[in-house]
Amino acid sequence: MKKKIITIALLMVCSVFSIARDDDGFEVTSSDKAYFTQLQHAILTDDEKWISKELSWYPFPVILPSGILRIKNEQELKTLFDKIFSPKIKKIVRNQSPDSLSESENGLMVGDGEIWFGELWVTNNGKAGFEYRITAIADPPIPMEDK
Repeated sequence: MKKKIITIALLMVCSVFSIARDDDGFEVTSSDKAYFTQLQHAILTDDEKWISKELSWYPFPVILPSGILRIKNEQELKTLFDKIFSPKIKKIVRNQSPDSLSESENGLMVGDGEIWFGELWVTNNGKAGFEYRITAIADPPIPMEDK
């Protein structure tokens, strides 16, 4: 029951923060694939700095078998990086092809929902626009909702 509540809460958060630019369905674009390739490289090369800049917000919730971690800042992510990006998660990311990403109103899903990302409206240094961000990390995964 607790896992269902957590899953529903995270999906609601992802729905609120994942704003699509167009309304032509859920087609994975070349930009989506390019961002995933950067994300994949960062995870597989332990690029903590890149990933810390790509989390959608802090504190950032991460679902792990031991419970929910709330990553407070970039330094805490670096400290917990190996726990979050375990060999299991890295294997899933390594085996994911950009051509087999799935997209829904919650964003783009890696694996069975272990990682979610999408375009969010962000303001950086006085400039606003859509940018890709990681919106969820979960093991066990957050599955895509059935339609």
